[in-house]
Amino acid sequence: IAAKGHIQPRKPRKRPKHRLKTTDIKVGGAKLVTLPGTKVQVVITRPKTNSFFAFSPFCTHQRVMLSGIQGSNLVCQQHGATFNTTSGAATGGPTRTALKRYTTVVSGTSVKVTV
Repeated sequence: IAAKGHIQPRKPRKRPKHRLKTTDIKVGGAKLVTLPGTKVQVVITRPKTNSFFAFSPFCTHQRVMLSGIQGSNLVCQQHGATFNTTSGAATGGPTRTALKRYTTVVSGTSVKVTV
């Protein structure tokens, strides 16, 4: 609140960016993380050394939490749905809808995720 009881206009909110270390995720692996300072969960994949991708961790079939990674696919063991670790595209199972994808940027040893 500004002087004399005037309410200052709100500044537009920027989409939050969150940083993780590149060493937190092994090459060929994936990790479920809660973004620092939020309650937002994402699964981050690292199919190659300098490639990081972030997706919603919930299966698009019945919104069940993804359970793991098998080769180049994230897996939902509830009904066998699979999703590509690079694009999030559905690759098998009862769904054809891709996972929601978030923007990632690698800067030095940090991975920034924008939600």
